[in-house]
Amino acid sequence: QPAQHGDTDRFAVIDVGSNSVKLSIAVAGERRPTIIETGRIVAQLGSGMTDEGKLNDESMQRTADAVAELASEARAQEVQVIRAVATSAAREASNSGKLKKMVKESSGLELEIISGDREAELIFKAVSGHHLVHEQGSIVFDTGGGSTEIVIADQKKISGCWSTPLGALRLAHQFQ
Repeated sequence: QPAQHGDTDRFAVIDVGSNSVKLSIAVAGERRPTIIETGRIVAQLGSGMTDEGKLNDESMQRTADAVAELASEARAQEVQVIRAVATSAAREASNSGKLKKMVKESSGLELEIISGDREAELIFKAVSGHHLVHEQGSIVFDTGGGSTEIVIADQKKISGCWSTPLGALRLAHQFQ
């Protein structure tokens, strides 16, 4: 959807996961942002990680290309701010600096690699922002390609969060 008059607060997040790269474009709202477009490219960054914990060049290139494509889409939608955030595969890789450089060269974006706890906090914030948690308490699970985040909350306040190295892509490769 093209930008309309008054859509001055568009922003986007590119989520670089172990299996896929996802784009969410939103417009700031009174109470919470409204997602106006999403996109997803399966790049499998975590596929082929070596025993030494290194990402392979092919998966990093696929991922950098996917980030560039989604960033281009966001720019075409007149987004003012784009953040690229990486999770499990990038945070565990010993050569994530190379991935950051490839993403910067392909898209112009700085790739931020977040901790598992931060990932869990952001997941809970998204879920609770959509009123999908119970006032008395909730447990939220988010299974990704490389990890699963678990959040325990009481009345929308996090009392504990964990990130475990159990993700769909990781387990599929481990038990092939």
